[in-house]
Amino acid sequence: SIRLTDSANPTVTDTSDNPFAIVPAPAVTVTAPNGGERWAGGTQHAITWTSINIASVAIEYTTDGSTWTSIAANVSAATGTYTWTVPYTLSQACIMRITSLDNAAVSDSGDGAFSIVMPPSITVVAPNGGESWMSGSQQTISWTFNDIAQVSIEFTVNGSDWTAIATGIDAQTGSYLWTIPETPSANCQVRILDSAGSGTRDRSDGVFSIISPSRITVISPNGN
Repeated sequence: SIRLTDSANPTVTDTSDNPFAIVPAPAVTVTAPNGGERWAGGTQHAITWTSINIASVAIEYTTDGSTWTSIAANVSAATGTYTWTVPYTLSQACIMRITSLDNAAVSDSGDGAFSIVMPPSITVVAPNGGESWMSGSQQTISWTFNDIAQVSIEFTVNGSDWTAIATGIDAQTGSYLWTIPETPSANCQVRILDSAGSGTRDRSDGVFSIISPSRITVISPNGN
């Protein structure tokens, strides 16, 4: 309540007929992404915020600091979170912005930039189908990758049972020299996996063959 009193005559006074409330000013604060995050296109992440005296918010992001794209136009501010499927708009200069629908002046942007990057991937380049590799020879297994530190390499001769070739190989090398084992088969494939266990992997698109080297053996006469 408010009370007013005549300074010269304290008996002349009045108090508000009803109480009123003093409340915090409306505010919103982005908490994630707030700078430094690396979010891969196609993955889901939580956009989060705190708010005071706001009913609903609009969520936007920019990849260049000037053009803003709507993510959600009307979200209850009280939830404090929104699950976003990150688009493939690759940039290292992304910023999130959240704005009150009641008052556009009540708005907040992330303190720093976050990145939208390609998701981790591995692609087997060779052997990728049709090759015929001889037991005992050395052949190059090769691959391309994105955002993977180390890879493990396996092969199969029947399409279901896998045998390790190498583990913990630096993905940056992009290749591995393999001495072909004596496991003849026309149904061979190679697969390459993220050694960190993320589940990212790829296998040969088609089958290749492991063949035995050509041989001639004299049976007779063979001595005596």
